[in-house]
Amino acid sequence: MKNFLSKVWARTCSIVNFKVTHWHLEMGGGDEGDPKIVGARLEESIWYWHLLEFLSEQVLFTICDWCHKIPLPKFVCNWKRDWGGEWNDHEVCTLESWYGNELGDFWHIWIESPILQWVWKHKFGEYSTAFNFTLSEARDRFKGNLAHHLDWIEERVKEDAEEAAEEAKKVVEK
Repeated sequence: MKNFLSKVWARTCSIVNFKVTHWHLEMGGGDEGDPKIVGARLEESIWYWHLLEFLSEQVLFTICDWCHKIPLPKFVCNWKRDWGGEWNDHEVCTLESWYGNELGDFWHIWIESPILQWVWKHKFGEYSTAFNFTLSEARDRFKGNLAHHLDWIEERVKEDAEEAAEEAKKVVEK
């Protein structure tokens, strides 16, 4: 009987813990003068970690977008103190300059990121192979259902270029 239960348990685990393989695309690069690159990672891990990542990203990112539309009250934004962190030499600054002035900043730092870090810690413990491509190389290699990821990366590259141009314009004006 014990041998039979061991076999049933082993079969159940092999069914429940099947692995899936998929491509994950992300934006990389961004140093001045460097072209933006697309990081492509072939991932393989147990299906429920992929599902948890998908659900977490969809739900948590949506709530984060909503929270970014809710500004914090000015009296909260103006609180001054040393907010911690060894990289700021313990300077006193306002909450707004340290964390931001929207509820979404706090949602991202204290709720969304810890949950996703927990999921990624378990998901990325498995097999993963990474490649770097330029945006045009990635467009040639990843067509079809991954094209919307590349569209998002291309939009971000344009937004970053516009922001850099605005910053350069401000510096020149001063």
